[in-house]
Amino acid sequence: MASEAAVARITLTPWEDDLCSIVRARQPGIVIQSLEEERVLDSVIKVAQWMVERQVGKRELVVWSGVSSKRINVENPEDVGSVEHQEFFPLLREFMSGEADRGSFLILCDAGHELEAPTNVRILRECLNVIRGTLRTIIFIGKAGDIPDEVAADLTVLKYELPTAQDLENTLKPLVEQYQQTSHYKNIGVEIQDSALPPFARACAGLTEIEARGLFSLSISRFRGFDGRAVDMALKEKAQVVRRSNVLEYRTSKKNLDSIGGLENIKAWIHGYDSLFSQVDDAKAYGLRPASGLLLVGISGCGKSLTAECLAGHLRLPLLMLDVGKLFGSLVGQSEQNVDQMIGLAKACAPCLIFLDELDKGLGGSTGELDGGTSTRVKGKLLTWLQEKPDDVFVVATANDVKKFEQSPELIRAGRFDSVFFCDLPDLRTRIEILSIHLRAAGHNIPADDLVSPAKASRGYSGAELEVAVQNALRIAFNSTPRPLHPTSEMLVEGIKKQKPLSETMKEPIKRLRDWCKEGRAFPAGTTLEDDEASDGASLKDRGLPIVSAD
Repeated sequence: MASEAAVARITLTPWEDDLCSIVRARQPGIVIQSLEEERVLDSVIKVAQWMVERQVGKRELVVWSGVSSKRINVENPEDVGSVEHQEFFPLLREFMSGEADRGSFLILCDAGHELEAPTNVRILRECLNVIRGTLRTIIFIGKAGDIPDEVAADLTVLKYELPTAQDLENTLKPLVEQYQQTSHYKNIGVEIQDSALPPFARACAGLTEIEARGLFSLSISRFRGFDGRAVDMALKEKAQVVRRSNVLEYRTSKKNLDSIGGLENIKAWIHGYDSLFSQVDDAKAYGLRPASGLLLVGISGCGKSLTAECLAGHLRLPLLMLDVGKLFGSLVGQSEQNVDQMIGLAKACAPCLIFLDELDKGLGGSTGELDGGTSTRVKGKLLTWLQEKPDDVFVVATANDVKKFEQSPELIRAGRFDSVFFCDLPDLRTRIEILSIHLRAAGHNIPADDLVSPAKASRGYSGAELEVAVQNALRIAFNSTPRPLHPTSEMLVEGIKKQKPLSETMKEPIKRLRDWCKEGRAFPAGTTLEDDEASDGASLKDRGLPIVSAD
């Protein structure tokens, strides 16, 4: 009975269970990719303790780094003994000559650089061959790095995940209680709010345990307490972590769907999913799958990127922007590591919106023949993630060249995205809306009647080009004498004429793109240039805009 009670004390996490299975399979070497050395070491000790309680073998535990060595008593981890420090080569030579039936873990911290020496690679290879099938295991702990081909087949790679929000809450709870019970902090007026812990732990998800503890202590020091301000501080720190990655750009958007002119079908789709975003648990219980994402194809400057930004603001989610081209690095293995880093950051920042800009340029049509298969591997990892990503990560991807999808149809098959929309050149009434939005943003409220002539003059212009036209008009008005309170219709028309639209300079490729989408291969994002003829009567009255004709 005492044995059963002891077993109940140790419960392994799924990751620890995987590690335990590998050890019990008597694999000779394991690589654990993590910078959280202490957390990994705690998990290894926990696995060793579980094995003792299950009576499946006792393991000695020696921890080595380039500057120190120590022996840890598995049954009493506080009992740490000193070990004579050795260099890498003699250390492994001694380990491989140990007793075959004596179980032991040799944990090597930050030893990846040791494998740059051919003699060290050789001794590791021989050591792994000798200890295979025995009770001895070598465990490397450190950041991801290239594993020499000579030993790659003998090393099992495990990635140690960052702590979840629940992990951090469990870790920080004793710390919170300690501060609450310490009379010194009560006397100096430090106030600790229990209610702040869950949102703080959620905000810290994606950071290491040490970073979360540091932010908690910083909150005590800076605010003389622990409350909602600590949550804001944690979110800012997470943004810094994302920015340091050089893979993703972290933004918080204050825009909403009212910042978009036109694109009625996309807006309707978003509103149709509002309840799915706000009632996630109820939707799952009803059998609904979480929303996956949107793919927006179309002409440059017609609102694809703006939609992603406004959707993030509408859903009140952080926006993580990824230029797919940045995933590719010059060093061997760097591109794959960049994808892994992006996936890890997305998971850490969830719930969030990931914006994959110009998906076609980064992945469409890539065969990997000219880069040793790198693009194929990157595409495969990204596609797998799009299919299996966490439920609380929403993706908006954009593309301009649909021909690339004909070479890589797997990018747009069902399951990757919930819907594919085509963003076309805006019709007359949408151009009036867009002009009005940009003028209001500049502090000029101009009646819709005064925008009819500029809207007619801008047929074939994209939303981005209309924004430039408004700036041209503002410059003309600013330099006029006397300076008008607002730019006139004539000034707006003049500002429009100062540039050639993409629909003229790139007429042929834009026509091919529009023809491809008009064949029913994507849903229209809203009204298009062909709807100019319908810009009369009720369609304009519904928007509070003047009744005009397309002539």
